[in-house]
Amino acid sequence: MPWSVQPSSVDLAGTPPISSQAFWSAPERVVASQDPDTATAQTIQIMCQHVKRGAADALVQQTARGALGQFGGMPGGGQDVTRDIAAAAWWYCKLFVKFVHHDFIIHSRLGETGHLQGLISPEVLVRMDKPEGDCAIFSECVAAFLSVFQIPYEFVTVAVNPNEPTIFSHVYLYAVLPDGSRLPLDASHGQYPGWQVPSAHVSRRQVWD
Repeated sequence: MPWSVQPSSVDLAGTPPISSQAFWSAPERVVASQDPDTATAQTIQIMCQHVKRGAADALVQQTARGALGQFGGMPGGGQDVTRDIAAAAWWYCKLFVKFVHHDFIIHSRLGETGHLQGLISPEVLVRMDKPEGDCAIFSECVAAFLSVFQIPYEFVTVAVNPNEPTIFSHVYLYAVLPDGSRLPLDASHGQYPGWQVPSAHVSRRQVWD
């Protein structure tokens, strides 16, 4: 479902204003597979499509560059330009996007319940007066900012609920650095760029390139 450094009043072409109920009343809908792993793969594919579309958006590009200008040199960055860009994307989302579970967003925006996942694509998120989202939405935005600077990324899904040890319940991403190493970027739950859920709390992990 589609949904700056300063919020922008510039709406998307060909749509109602993002602040209007009309914009949110007609989300894209995808029927999820009954198999949890297949449903996760479906979600990751949609997220990658959102990232590609978001990175081509002029306001996403402007916001990504603004984030680098504001947060370049913050903790987690400063060692090289790629790491600096990645850390700036993390800090932007950490400080300007409010974490809200997708169930709450879907209910508040659509008055519906029981959906597997809700996504707000990056070009919409940067236009919201009060950006909000869950781990998937944070991850899409960070990935789009990386893509603006042509930095490769990988999504990472992990099973962290001990009551459902085989179900992927959290997602974040890796920035692929020039030397081939990976920098974890979990802006929704991480304590700093480079933090990821400790392996002791992860029963399954899947990296999606």
